[in-house]
Amino acid sequence: LRIRLDVGESDSLYYDTRLLADSLSENELPVVFTTGTGGHTRAYWRSHTEDYFRFYLSALTIDRPESHRR
Repeated sequence: LRIRLDVGESDSLYYDTRLLADSLSENELPVVFTTGTGGHTRAYWRSHTEDYFRFYLSALTIDRPESHRR
């Protein structure tokens, strides 16, 4: 399980997202929590789209032993 939370410092969801990240960590679930400058806007999400795709690709890639690769 890989969890990444990202929120802008001016986002109205910042506080709740921070609480969620803290709760996940306290329950020993791996979470990456990042913040950036900005709010809950299209410009913010567009500026981070490449990061999100990298995360999704990494999360969906399963490392398998050589004997199981095709």
